[in-house]
Amino acid sequence: MGFYSLIKRLFILLGLLMNQIISPLLKGGFIVVISLALASLLLSKC
Repeated sequence: MGFYSLIKRLFILLGLLMNQIISPLLKGGFIVVISLALASLLLSKC
């Protein structure tokens, strides 16, 4: 479980970093990332 949470935090940090880099280029990319994250959360809960 600790390993899973660690990967989760790393993934979130990576997402934030990529968002800061890509945001000026693609504003819509952030919405896509959030929707993908929500979809993966829903899939993991089911």
